Amino acid sequence: MKRYLLIVPILILALASLSWADVYSGSISGPSSGLLGSLGWSDATLDWKYTTPAQSASGFWEYEYTFTVDEKGISHIIIQVSDKFDPRINLKTGTTTGWDFDTYSSTSQGNGNPFMPAEIKGLKWGAEDFVFTGDLLEVTVKIVTDKAPMDGNFYAVDGKKPGEEVYAYSGTQGQFGFNIPVPDTNGGEVPEPISLILLGSGLAGAGLYRRFRKPRG
Repeated sequence: MKRYLLIVPILILALASLSWADVYSGSISGPSSGLLGSLGWSDATLDWKYTTPAQSASGFWEYEYTFTVDEKGISHIIIQVSDKFDPRINLKTGTTTGWDFDTYSSTSQGNGNPFMPAEIKGLKWGAEDFVFTGDLLEVTVKIVTDKAPMDGNFYAVDGKKPGEEVYAYSGTQGQFGFNIPVPDTNGGEVPEPISLILLGSGLAGAGLYRRFRKPRG
């Protein structure tokens, strides 16, 4: 009996130490990990990270995305946001300048988003906002906002003439995959995944204690 009661506090303490993390990061590269790229962008990489308001210098959610490919030619990239996102209210100082905000599809903006698999609302940055380094195209944009994360999408296309475009997006052939964190509709703090595990563990511990404790005589 005492063995169960000893394990539960240890598990809770271990999970509590993990819940202090305020910076989350990840990467998608190639179809197997959720980034579909055509032709010369088949090995493209999108690295992402976000920082919670508790840890960021701005006191807001900070999202950063870095798109890396071997070919330098690029027209623009688009980071999805939720349908009720309002950049006049929700974007904060520190966001990469030069953005446009709109609803984008493969047929919108003069057919400027070829092979985009579905319509999304997003923030768009064009080639004039990028800095090219060495033999790689490495584009980094930052979003500072009061909006917590949801699962969303990324899209990029090069600047070649129609019919010869090279593109990349988060997903699989013909469909978006919602594979990266992007700003959501609701502002403020949200429970982090590990915090939810911690809560569940605490409830489980309480249940075990009630189940196995000896009744008082």
